Amino acid sequence: FCIVEKSTDLFFKELLCVQERFLILVFDKHEVVLQYNNKVEQFLQRLIGCHMRELKDIAAQVGLYELHDKLSAIFSQSSLLREGDKSMYAIAHELQNDAFIHTFRMLHFVKSIDDGLYFDGFVPKGCMAVKQKAKLSDNDTVVDLFCFGRIESNFEDFFNQVKE
Repeated sequence: FCIVEKSTDLFFKELLCVQERFLILVFDKHEVVLQYNNKVEQFLQRLIGCHMRELKDIAAQVGLYELHDKLSAIFSQSSLLREGDKSMYAIAHELQNDAFIHTFRMLHFVKSIDDGLYFDGFVPKGCMAVKQKAKLSDNDTVVDLFCFGRIESNFEDFFNQVKE
């Protein structure tokens, strides 16, 4: 399994109220518009400065589904490559590990882990995961590369193919 996402830390920078009709949430590279609600405005004022992913999760927890859906749409556009879902689910099914499946459905956890090589923790026995920054050669874009598979998988060959 492999996912490549644009490497961004988007922060909630500002909340604008437009004539008590709309709330505009300003992020580093995006804006989100919501219908005005005084209680929502007061709530969001306290969250200025947090990461966009944190705000998305908080929005779902407190019932701000319009905000959650709009932020989710932004994140769904950030994946440049996603391959091997079937392999990941086959491993999870074989290991009968529902927690593992849940973790991978919430793929924003990739942003919360440090670059490195993983054999334990969220990774099931007999598997490994690699997370690292990579630079796209055609436009100097920095991306997060996350790969997961069985230890016996040929990761070196895979990385050489990706590099090309």
